[in-house]
Amino acid sequence: LDAANTLGIRDKSWGIRPVGEPEGGAPSELSTPSVYWCWNPIHFGDICTQFGSFETPDGRPTQLSACIIPAYDKLEQIPEQEEPGHRDMRDVRHLIHWQKGTRRCESAELDLYEHDGTVHHIELRPLIHFQMLGIGYQHPEWGHGQWQGELKTGFEEWDLATLDPLEFQHIHTHQVVAATMGERQGIGILETIVFGDHHRSGLKGLLDGAS
Repeated sequence: LDAANTLGIRDKSWGIRPVGEPEGGAPSELSTPSVYWCWNPIHFGDICTQFGSFETPDGRPTQLSACIIPAYDKLEQIPEQEEPGHRDMRDVRHLIHWQKGTRRCESAELDLYEHDGTVHHIELRPLIHFQMLGIGYQHPEWGHGQWQGELKTGFEEWDLATLDPLEFQHIHTHQVVAATMGERQGIGILETIVFGDHHRSGLKGLLDGAS
């Protein structure tokens, strides 16, 4: 990898991956299981933006975050303690236009609201997609925390052109996206996982595609 033309991101938190039987809890009040998660870091060269949100089926955010931070050309320029250029947004709104018959993004728009009233409008255009199944998400055998013994290896292959994007294991994706914010051009990742109803998106049922 050449640092001059290679960009990387660090997930904001992986947390603890569960091992063993899950703890019990109160049953869900939803008639259909539902998850709506959207995560989107973007590198614009001089700055980076980050957005993430969990939502209920009626579009109410249960977790919402967005910020803008400066980007640095050299490692020694990065502050050792708090980042003075970090700006948390007062609010963020997003709209995903879904590919017909799928739960994949065709295009998307973000509006980042600063505390002084400034609004940053961002448009996203997917370039390629990555199946999160390949790193264990929703995988029946190689899922996170599944004990495989001291040493076990394996591999799988999928034809991305022919797989069913509405199969449970293929809903969760990362898409590399081109981003535009005013005069700035950037590149980033759009992660989406949407199971169940999401009224604002027009998605119905557990795995029905967009109409």
